[in-house]
Amino acid sequence: MIHHHSFRLVSFVMLIAVAFVLAVSPSSAASNGHAGTIGSGAQFDLYNVNLVAGTHVMATLVCAELSPGNRPLDPVLSVYFPGSDPNDTINADVYNDDGFGLDDDPNGVDCNAFDSSRVFFTAPVTGVYTLRADGFGSATGPYILSITDSPPGCDASLNIPSTAAMGAFVADAPVYSNPGVLIDPPITIPAGKTFWVLGLDATGQYYQIYLECSSVWVPASAVGPNFDDLWQGRPLPTEIKEASSK
Repeated sequence: MIHHHSFRLVSFVMLIAVAFVLAVSPSSAASNGHAGTIGSGAQFDLYNVNLVAGTHVMATLVCAELSPGNRPLDPVLSVYFPGSDPNDTINADVYNDDGFGLDDDPNGVDCNAFDSSRVFFTAPVTGVYTLRADGFGSATGPYILSITDSPPGCDASLNIPSTAAMGAFVADAPVYSNPGVLIDPPITIPAGKTFWVLGLDATGQYYQIYLECSSVWVPASAVGPNFDDLWQGRPLPTEIKEASSK
């Protein structure tokens, strides 16, 4: 639940995330960390990150120890896309509170009363993104913010229509080159993987998707919306797509 307050900006720190592209590893990721302290209920800290459209980002805000075993901050982490005002959490494009505790992830960090926070998102446009480190309510204390990003893959060059949406496999799914025509040799994708959904075939029984940057078809019954922080269950497209003539 997002709580809204009137905030006083105490510190503004510029943090530029740079993606190092090596000749042997063009998908190398950049990682940035910053330690800070929320000293009052009115304080929040802002970090700006330059991102290219399609960049995948994971950011974690962990309550740090004030003294051995004492982690007083209840961290709140929010993200603001280019053009969004970070001075109020009502404007957050991605938001998390208490999503990175030991009950959420084996590497999670529990705070005194609540949990640390983590967000995942994919940059929809190239520009400056702002991450906001905050305490819930009047919570104060030290924190560590970690930001890891990886450059966009081949999906950055795909012709993705504006009607497309990210979907997720809700069941193991066989892959078809055309509706009703299995790929040879057969390929089955396990449940949980996410991908671009382009539309349905004329029968409504198959979705056309981009899988590893290739256009294929999968049973509609195996596909559902993506409920991550960015897509939040956006309905899948119902536009009719023509099968290949091959």
